[in-house]
Amino acid sequence: MPQEVVAVYYATRDGQVTRLIDDLKAPNGVILSPDEKTLYVIPSLQKQMMAYPVVSPGKLGAGKVFCELQQPEGKDDTGGDGLTIDTQGNLYITSGLGIQVYNRDGKLLGILSFPEQPANCSFGGPDNQTLFVTARTSLYAVEMGATGHVFPGKAE
Repeated sequence: MPQEVVAVYYATRDGQVTRLIDDLKAPNGVILSPDEKTLYVIPSLQKQMMAYPVVSPGKLGAGKVFCELQQPEGKDDTGGDGLTIDTQGNLYITSGLGIQVYNRDGKLLGILSFPEQPANCSFGGPDNQTLFVTARTSLYAVEMGATGHVFPGKAE
């Protein structure tokens, strides 16, 4: 493994790296809320998705469970892989069941199913309303009513 500890890290523009979270089972997907005040983290080996308040660049408050992913029949503690977010703050999390969509309050809105397990997803296309989904051997494009959030970036 290239990391000494599987964790969530913060890197400044000048290359300084700080470990922020190291108590999750295989943290994988990370994304900020549209207002950039919450960091969401989905581990690969636990069903609980975590949310952390962003105190300042490189500093987080105490984490809390944001939601619990629905589990495939006969399995427990399967987490997610990749994720994306729309302009309304809805999260799209890849999982063994497909893409699980949760609103900003952590309520499950639905599950988008695919012929194979998705690995990652992101919005794109002319109006940023196409959800592109990478899977084990394929790429899928789903036209959505939602618009993907675009992070403008900020200077430190």
